[in-house]
Amino acid sequence: MLIELLSKTVDEIKLFAGFFYTWIFMFSLIFQILGMQIPNEDDKDSDYKELNIFAAYFLYAYRNSIGDIHAPGTAFWMSRITHQPDSAKETSLIMAVVWLFWILNQFFVLIVLLNFLIAIISESYEAVMAESIIHKYEHKIEMNRSHRLFMNSVFGMKALECQIVTAAPKEENLEDWTGFVHTITKYIQAKSDQNHVNQALELKKTEMLVDSTIKKTSEELRKFVDRSVGGVEDRMKKLAVEMRE
Repeated sequence: MLIELLSKTVDEIKLFAGFFYTWIFMFSLIFQILGMQIPNEDDKDSDYKELNIFAAYFLYAYRNSIGDIHAPGTAFWMSRITHQPDSAKETSLIMAVVWLFWILNQFFVLIVLLNFLIAIISESYEAVMAESIIHKYEHKIEMNRSHRLFMNSVFGMKALECQIVTAAPKEENLEDWTGFVHTITKYIQAKSDQNHVNQALELKKTEMLVDSTIKKTSEELRKFVDRSVGGVEDRMKKLAVEMRE
């Protein structure tokens, strides 16, 4: 299972990796063009002291992109403001642009692209888990076959008669398949909605049955009362006739 997950994940992120490192390379060139200095670049303990300038800027942009954040160095532009006060506005504008591209690097690469990476890995995990039963039976079949070949080669076992059941794959729209967890969630939600509908129908049927029962009982009671009253009236008439006679 782990091997399938790793292989599928690597296969899925190949295109993403190219896009990711292209953006990092582009931001590293922008930082270099704008004259941004790498923090602690001139220190003896700097992490970039033995690297080429392009590699140093690339690694700086990469480290910022994965969360190892370091603020951009603007010592060059600060010294220009000190030595050339007339160009203070232009220099301040360039420093603002440096910070703007630094923030864009954090937002686009660190927040947006890395969340895309998490989504890709999660989708690969769900796809592998959805096919886990298939892989499990494939491994069992392979183990049975290997065992049969081994027993046949060692003990010369006779041919084994067996019945093989196969099924054609069902054609489905793969765009609707978003993973095992999502499928189970949709199934439970559909069953829950169906139960609500069934409960509403049963409640409606019960209400109609109660109404019909009440109407029927009322009608029978009314007929019974009418018959009783009619019988009493008939008896009263008979008694009145007998008394007159």
